[in-house]
Amino acid sequence: ELQKVIARERIATILFQLAILAAIAFIGGPWIAFKLYVVPVFFVFPIAFALNRLGQHYDINPDDPAQWATLVKGSWFWDPVFLFSNYHLEHHYFPGVPFYNLPRLQKLLIPFYEKRGMRMHGYGALVWNWLILNRTPHSRWEDHTRPLRTNSATSSV
Repeated sequence: ELQKVIARERIATILFQLAILAAIAFIGGPWIAFKLYVVPVFFVFPIAFALNRLGQHYDINPDDPAQWATLVKGSWFWDPVFLFSNYHLEHHYFPGVPFYNLPRLQKLLIPFYEKRGMRMHGYGALVWNWLILNRTPHSRWEDHTRPLRTNSATSSV
């Protein structure tokens, strides 16, 4: 029964999205539809979604429930871009706190984070560790805070 509901919802969502695309194309033409709908949906949103996910559960400590989400620094830029979802750890601790109070909550929790030896991450470091250094999501990256070094003179191919 649940799978039937999911299938119906999927079809309804696809039809709704196609209707939006058709309406934009009808009103503005195919080029406007491409620029306003196709480019964001297929090229912008996936990148934004991946960045947002990095700040949620990528560098975690699976052995400590207090560290089951990634601790991300607040930012004047990322806070509104991601609607404060970069405070995902704080949201897990206190899910009833409104999103606009999460930056203040993070500041109040700094002594708790320091006591537990937790590190704050910026999105640049998260992208570097995940995309460049290929760190495993949903695992502890603590032992890998610096880029890996290889000695090309001693390595064999």
